[in-house]
Parts: sequence; structure tokens; C-alpha cells
Amino acid sequence: MRYYLIFIIVLILSSCKTQSVLEKNVKSIEASITEEKKFEFRQNFFDANCSVIKGENDEAINYLSNCLRIDPTSGAAYYKLASVYLNKNDFINAEKYAVKAVEFENNNTWYLYLVGSLYAQNKKFTEAINTFESLIKLNSSEIDLYMKLADIYLIQNDLENAIRVYNLTEKKFGITESISLQKYKLFLSLKKNSDAQKELVKLSKISDQNPIYERMMAEYFIMIGEIDNAINKFSEIIRQNGEDGYSHIGLAECYQLKGDYKKSIEEIKIAFSLDDVSSDDKVDLLINFIKNVGDNKEAKVTSYELTEILIKKYPENPDLNTIYANLLIQNGLYTDARIYLQNVLKVRKDKYEIWEQLVLIENELLDWTAMYEETKEALTYFPNQSFIYFFNGFSAFQLGKYVESQSSFEFGYKLITKNDPLRKDYLSFLAEVYYKNNLKQKSFETFDLFLEIEPNNIMVLNNYAYYLSLEQINLEKAKAMSYKTVQKEPKNPTYLDTYAWVLFKMKNYSESITYILQAVELDNYKSDVLLEHLGDVYFYLGEVDKAVYYWETALKIGKGSGKINEKILRKEYME
Repeated sequence: MRYYLIFIIVLILSSCKTQSVLEKNVKSIEASITEEKKFEFRQNFFDANCSVIKGENDEAINYLSNCLRIDPTSGAAYYKLASVYLNKNDFINAEKYAVKAVEFENNNTWYLYLVGSLYAQNKKFTEAINTFESLIKLNSSEIDLYMKLADIYLIQNDLENAIRVYNLTEKKFGITESISLQKYKLFLSLKKNSDAQKELVKLSKISDQNPIYERMMAEYFIMIGEIDNAINKFSEIIRQNGEDGYSHIGLAECYQLKGDYKKSIEEIKIAFSLDDVSSDDKVDLLINFIKNVGDNKEAKVTSYELTEILIKKYPENPDLNTIYANLLIQNGLYTDARIYLQNVLKVRKDKYEIWEQLVLIENELLDWTAMYEETKEALTYFPNQSFIYFFNGFSAFQLGKYVESQSSFEFGYKLITKNDPLRKDYLSFLAEVYYKNNLKQKSFETFDLFLEIEPNNIMVLNNYAYYLSLEQINLEKAKAMSYKTVQKEPKNPTYLDTYAWVLFKMKNYSESITYILQAVELDNYKSDVLLEHLGDVYFYLGEVDKAVYYWETALKIGKGSGKINEKILRKEYME
């Protein structure tokens, strides 16, 4: 608030005037006070000033209290004591001692100013008003006193009296832009539109038709619904001042209000091309436009056009690059969006949300190398973000960097809470990476922990069952888990293959063949893994020729397992 700033001025000036105030005060000390006491008074006052300078307010209070014990009528000591309490933000005591200062020197403008300000601070507005009115009578040449009085009326929302004080100020000191502008705003608040318009005319005259106030007149016309007058005024400003970007923005608003969408957009485009409109204002205008696009297809196209105009003009502006990237993402143009997000990070590496958005784009594009490099860099700026650790571990996993992947997953998992949305993802991939790193028991324990949270997650059930079958342990558990998946998705070749493989490991070949045949047929005989498994089952059913045929077919369309060549050569199943 304005009066708080005045306190700062008062505090500074009180230190500067201390010595002169002291000189005056000394004269007021009763003649009965001995010279020794006068010296003691001066010394304590001096020490109080030194303490204030050093920030030792409590010490200063002690010294000033000593002064008042020597001379309880010293206005200077009370004033200084009030200033120290003000330093401590103790407005109650500050007011108490400021009032005492005025009690002994009621014509001292410094004392009155402080006490008036403190009355206002302590919401004693009647007393504050009376004090500043007294001050104006004592010193009518100080414009700041009028401004302070007007401020107090404004704090009480007494707009009429504030205007009255502003009128007195103008009568005394002449018309100023700041006061006319304030009166304009107050008249608008009071719905005194004609008076508000008069202030704008006055502002225009005293500012030599400054375009700012001319535009305010046009905006005033918009506010009262006189759109044609607003259009004429904005057009007049452009004729008189050459291209004026803010007037074109005003015209855009006018045409929008008249329902002329095409003309409105034309004016925005002109404004966007001009240099007198700041880039920040253009970005704000663009954001507001995009917010109101909704499902309007034409408006969506226009939002692209407007963004492209600005991105060409300000190619390094991070806000514009962000806006354009978001528009591209909304339309599934992830490769293009990535470029603009990377532009943002060239200048604003501290924008976490941009890193996060970029990582999600890499996920859409399945670009694990880019994701790995970007998350690695992001972690140097945001070392405690579990989201970044997860995708760093995920990308490392996809790239076969299993040791590094495990490290990222483990560290990131420590950062999350029990209810974190990423918890299940962490557990799922920790289980996978532990298995890859041959930490099989730890992998199975982690799978179990995941299934405690979500017991029917068919992807995890399938993978867990498959790994158990590979290890040939807990096959009944593997069978139960795998069966859940084929019940849930009976036409999923992957889940059928896993179930068939578990049965195969349990030596239940007659039932295994049923499920592996379904898997192969649903997959249209395209998977070398499924075809090799089919051959394996046929071998144990005693149909060696069929087994060899499907092993050879698997090898033709893919690599098969490491043992497939030996199987074909020896015509027998190999682990």
C-alpha cells in the first residue's frame, strides 16, 4: 500500500533529521534539568540512532526509554521511539508513541504525517483523515499530502471523497495525467460514464493526443456498447499515427463483437505483423484466442495460421514454441511437435513440463534412443523426478541396457509414494529387468508384489507365468495365472502360446497342442516363435515329421531359438 511506502521514507528521513530535531528538542527540556542530564539525554539519543543503524531495535528502545525518563516531554524521543516500533512492524506501539510526539509538538508536520499514516495502518480512518486534513492546512504546498488523503478514502471505498480530494489537488497544482487517469477509473466504478469520458478528453488534450489515451476512448466506447464509434476512433488513431498495432487489436475486438469473424482475424494478423505490439502481448492474445476455439474447425485452422505468423517472427520465443508444439500434438504430428519442444529446451532447460511432454512424444514415436538421451539430460536438472527416472529406465530397457535400466528403476522407485500412479509400472518393469539381469528370485518376488496390488493384470500374469515355465518351477501357479489370461482374451495368440508352453513344460502335450494350434492359426502362421513351439509339441506327440516341418518353417520366416538348427539336424527336441 502507498502509506506503507511512506513509512519507509519516514524512517529514512527520520534518521537524517535526527540531529536537527534533537537540537530543537533540547531547547524544550525544562530549565530545571541539569547540564549533566542534558548530556546524558543527548548521549542516549545518539546511541539509539546508532542502534537503529545496526538493526538493534530493542537496544534503541532502551536508549530512548532512558531519554524519556530524563525528559518525558520530548517529542523527538517519542517520534524516534515510534519509528523504531514501526521498524519492528509493531504498529500499535508505533501509533501510541507517535501520538505522544504530536501531543508535545502538535504543529510538527513530520510527527503528524507519521501518526496519520499509523492511524490508516491501524484502520482508524476518521482519525487518519482528520490528521491529513490538518497537515494540508499546515502545509498546503505538499501534493503528497493530498495523495495520501485520497488514498485513505480509497481504502474505505469512499470514491466520491477521493474524487473530491483529486479535484482539490488539480485546482491547487494543475491537471496531471496520473490524477486524471485515476479519476477516469473511479468515475467508471461509480458508473458516471459521462464524467469518465470527460476525463479521457482531458487526458487526450494534456498528453497531445497520446495514442494510449485515444485508444482508451475507443475502449470506453466498446464498454458502453457504441461499437461503431469505437471502430471510427481506432481507425482515426491509425490514420493519424500510422500503423498502430494495439488499435488493430481493438478493431479485431470490435469486429468480433459485430460478428464479422473474417475482419476480426484480418486485424489480428495485421497486429501480429507489427513491431509496436510486444511479443508478450501477442502471445497473450494468441493464448486467449486458442482457449476460445472449442470445436470450431475454422477457428482451429486460424489458430495454426496465427501461431505460424508469430513463430516465424519470434522463432526462439519459448512460449510460442510451446503453443505450436501443443497444436501439433493435438493433431498427432509428434515428429514436428518434438522439434518445437526441443527449441524450448534450448533456452529454458528449467521447464520440467516440457521435458515431460518431450518424453511422452518419444514414447509415441517409439524412439528409445532419443528418450534415453533426453531423460539422461533431464535428470541433471531434475534429479528427484520419478517420472524421468522411470522413462530413463524404460528406454534403457528397450535398448538392452539392463544394468543401467535396473539402476534407474530402483532409484526412481524410492522416490514414489504408495499411491503414486507410477508404482505399478515401476514394479512391472523392475520384475522384468531383474529377470533380464538373472536376478530371478527377486524378479518373481517383485511380480508377486505387483499382483498384490492388481491381481488380474493379464500382461503381468502372462509374463510371470512364462518366466516360471522357462525356469520349470511353480508350474501349477504358472498354469493358474496363464489360464486367467486365455479366459480374459481367448483369441490372443501370445496368451494362448504361453498357456500351451506351460502345459508343454508340465508334459501335458495332448492339451498343449490344442492351444498352440489356436495361437498359430490366429497369428496366421507368421511367428517363428509360435511355429517352433508347435514343432516342439508335435515332437513329443510322436509326430517327428510335422515337428521338423514346423521347425524348418520357423527358420525360414525368422531366427527361431538358438537350438533350432540342431533340432532340425538331429530331428529331436533340444532344450
